[in-house]
Amino acid sequence: MQPLDEIERHYANPDPWGYQASPADAERKATILDALNMFGPYQRGLDIGCGEGWITKDIPADEIHGFECSNNAAERFPPNVKRVLKPEGKYDLVMATGIMYQHYNWEKFLYLINYHSSLDILTCNIKAWEIPMLQSKIKARQVVDMEFDYCPGNERFTQKLRIFQV
Repeated sequence: MQPLDEIERHYANPDPWGYQASPADAERKATILDALNMFGPYQRGLDIGCGEGWITKDIPADEIHGFECSNNAAERFPPNVKRVLKPEGKYDLVMATGIMYQHYNWEKFLYLINYHSSLDILTCNIKAWEIPMLQSKIKARQVVDMEFDYCPGNERFTQKLRIFQV
């Protein structure tokens, strides 16, 4: 599992992966938000592993909580994103994008997804890196299963986006 100090080093500078300047990441964000807008708006949303909140800030929810282990990243949350160190209660939207990988604490994230969701769950990850059989580990009915190309820089990946309903 990736150590916290390494994650903090990544976030020592703003936007360490260049998401905000990347056309591929803008398309990925638009695809995620379009999928959410098919089901939202939501009252309470929780984004697990939300980085600096680049996608988080635009999710269709009245109250937006960000769960992020990096203090450096959380210091740059947009004003409409409230950091939570320990989510409480249920959320009608729980999302986890780009974190359900072996090198992260995916078991903790999976627990948070299953425990705190009351309506919809969205996951979106690089398909080749995603933990095996993610869909069978989420305790909800899958209603959307789509793949799309994701080409940041010179790399080419397939994104796997799923929406589940509790």
